[in-house]
Amino acid sequence: MDTQDLTPTMQELKAELAAMRAALSDLEARADLITTPPAQPVKSSLTTSRRKTLRRLGLALLGGAATATALGETSTVQAKASVHPSANGMANRVGMLVVPPGAPNPTGSITSTSTYGLIGCGDKTSSLDTTFFPTGSTGVVGTGTGDGKAGTGVAGYGSYGVYGVGNIYGVYGQGTSRGVVGYGDNTGVVGNSPKVGVSGSGSIAGGDFSGGDNGYGVGATAGSSYLFNNLRSNTSVGLVATAGKRVDLNNLFSINQNVGLYATADDSSGRNPTAAYFDGRVAVIGNLSIQGNLSKSSGTFKIDHPLNPENQYLYHSFVESPDMLNIYTGLVTLDQQGEAVIELPTWFEALNRDFRYQLTCLGQYAGVYIASEIKDRKFKVAGGLDGLKVSWQVTGIRQDEWAKAHPIQVEEDKTGPEKGKYLHPEVFGKPERLKIGGLG
Repeated sequence: MDTQDLTPTMQELKAELAAMRAALSDLEARADLITTPPAQPVKSSLTTSRRKTLRRLGLALLGGAATATALGETSTVQAKASVHPSANGMANRVGMLVVPPGAPNPTGSITSTSTYGLIGCGDKTSSLDTTFFPTGSTGVVGTGTGDGKAGTGVAGYGSYGVYGVGNIYGVYGQGTSRGVVGYGDNTGVVGNSPKVGVSGSGSIAGGDFSGGDNGYGVGATAGSSYLFNNLRSNTSVGLVATAGKRVDLNNLFSINQNVGLYATADDSSGRNPTAAYFDGRVAVIGNLSIQGNLSKSSGTFKIDHPLNPENQYLYHSFVESPDMLNIYTGLVTLDQQGEAVIELPTWFEALNRDFRYQLTCLGQYAGVYIASEIKDRKFKVAGGLDGLKVSWQVTGIRQDEWAKAHPIQVEEDKTGPEKGKYLHPEVFGKPERLKIGGLG
């Protein structure tokens, strides 16, 4: 179609649109709410192709029976819509109100100063309780409860089920069960924002996500990081979180694994990598495995008190040392020559070096001593009496490959933001503002 053919066609469309608007104005003048369709279908002079063109151009007006009348189509549904309603505090605040067939006007009133393009009610006893409405200027608000039944405010299906753009909220959902629910062949809910992509709050849960039998519920990435590939078969992860590190899900776990949380971080951009930071008490029910160094201010075991397990706990402190020290103890009975050979585990010399010895006689004194030091995992005690019991102790410093690669640094200077601050300022009589708030 060339320009000469297009110009009169657009003029005709504009004229017909003006006629449609006039017809709608006439209907509004007769009744604020359009409750019943016409007794007979009203035919329009619009051709079928012209009606399709109007739809493509987005010029067909919403309005139930009014739209059906203007376009010359039969309406079998009793539409009930109000354009620019004035009741219930909606004057100058609501563009259109739509309620189900046969439903009365909603109860309640618009009490906020916000404006709404379309309010759609999905039940027959709807309420205009703006406590549950988003603030500001909102395009579409849907309510789905009020008659005591489960309902949905807004539902959408397609390449994008619901797509929203706004300077405050793109999509805002509030419900008695779920605020926003998303299902998708690829992704259920996507949020992009210069501040917060997806935000959720609830009295039970702020977010509820599921990922299926061979997937993950939530993938959280920050910095120059992303997730790629799929998890191995029969493997599920509740939350995968990464900061500054690209994660290959296929190499993350072996098959047949259920993992609640996986968190990782990388030293990208010269930042200190911290996979997780907890400020407060952390409870671990079950076994704890650490592949790396453990730093702590103190350490104890805590058990039910052996003599009063119902009412008391018993604590013991860890034995501390500036060395990676292993301690071995035992009790030996000397032979007729006042001697004994003590045999150690097969791995003893592979694990330890720099041995130290202690001997204590039990019951009586004798000049016992180490007759021969550890060699081929054995050492000899001599100088005692026949049948004398001797308590012995041997210590060794670890020399396995991990220990040699990661020796303990006994003293370390504080640098950067940690300098002049304390891990526990209160024990030094210093204010809380001098507490070191992060991990080095």
